[in-house]
Amino acid sequence: MASPPTYPLIKLPHPFLTSYRITTTASTPPALILSLDSQPTNGQTPPEPLHNANITFLPLSARPSTSVPPASDNSLWARAYRSPSTTITWTSTSPPSLAQIWNIIHALYLSSPTNEYFRLSLQGPGKETIHTELLTTGLGISHPQPWSGKVIDPSFASSLETNGLLILRSAFWQGAASPFGPRPIWTLGSGTSGPLRKPIHEYPLMPEAYTQTMKFPSEAIYARHPIRRPKPHPGSVCYSRYVPELEEHFSLEVVDWKDKEHLELFNKWQNDPRVAAGWNETGTLDEHRVYLRRLAEDPHVLCLFGRFDGRRFAYFELYWATEDHYGAHYNSSPYDRGRHSLVGDSTFRGSKRVNAWYSSCIHYCFLDDPRTANVVGEPKATGGTILSYENSQGLTIGKYVDLGHKRSVHSVCSREKWFQLCPVFWDGRKKPLESADRAAWNAKL
Repeated sequence: MASPPTYPLIKLPHPFLTSYRITTTASTPPALILSLDSQPTNGQTPPEPLHNANITFLPLSARPSTSVPPASDNSLWARAYRSPSTTITWTSTSPPSLAQIWNIIHALYLSSPTNEYFRLSLQGPGKETIHTELLTTGLGISHPQPWSGKVIDPSFASSLETNGLLILRSAFWQGAASPFGPRPIWTLGSGTSGPLRKPIHEYPLMPEAYTQTMKFPSEAIYARHPIRRPKPHPGSVCYSRYVPELEEHFSLEVVDWKDKEHLELFNKWQNDPRVAAGWNETGTLDEHRVYLRRLAEDPHVLCLFGRFDGRRFAYFELYWATEDHYGAHYNSSPYDRGRHSLVGDSTFRGSKRVNAWYSSCIHYCFLDDPRTANVVGEPKATGGTILSYENSQGLTIGKYVDLGHKRSVHSVCSREKWFQLCPVFWDGRKKPLESADRAAWNAKL
């Protein structure tokens, strides 16, 4: 007899850290319930409950391969028809909250991250309300129908879903129907609003108004670009995501140049010969204090520590490309964002961890402002390992870029492509595939 499937814990990001557990009912057929597991003392209780004992849902299941359109039919309808499905049922007289439905979808995507979409049926009083809310927030779309005039196999025609929903993985990871306001839940963070009387996520998106940055003659930068929203408060957590394969939270903490511990850690890492070989930023505490202060006062750069369960292991610089020196090397869009990274603590290695932090930094770039169309990079052209990690996240090599201190490649991934891939989960590879792009292995020209 086959053993029952196991499910990971489902945990919310900062500031909540609330944990939920998927359990199987004794009913026939078995159904699943998402129940509260624990509320850590270092987290905040969510403003509304995201679990409900009256809701059950079925494990994702696919139709038999003999009962679906052939792969040669790649229409929207056929792809949806072949996708797995679940049914969410409730016994209460009124429908559950959209936030509770969102958390079940959250649980399904943490448990089965490779599904690009799945079919959803709703069963219970007021299901029309949930149906409309899922459509309105963009988390789901109406199940696609066959194209007009297309001949459908009679065996499929009897099971056409005219009232069904298709839940989109790309929409979920972009924050659709996020339960606590318009900002995606992974970017609520902790302490980001600083002295603001209301949290920043309660305000609308930063309006689009333009300014100019002029840094001549000290730097070769003269650019017209959108005014950027002030950076998250120093010392705050601006991004957080639970990583099931590690059973840990990854988070991004805003560097505070005035914080002695932050400064000393940055100084220690930059003076490590392994790091210095790539960054060339060795120096004294005073020199590094000046460095971090300069970047803190520069609106286009955000300095961050990467953490696993609160333990700092890496340093990142995220920059708006248009007003960066790199913006002069390609035709940047106004909200393109780039990244620099270093792993200071070499004990935090391994393909699972690399995929977790690599994907999370890109995820944050896209979520922080939904107008960000591309994430870019400028890795060293001879850095085969880094280029492979870039490729594994969907970034492709556009061209060589000859900077003053190195030959780089221009790597880029569009918002559409990255959320098509949603590479937030580990694919099981111990190391990424070597890049097949000639630019990656012929870069010493």
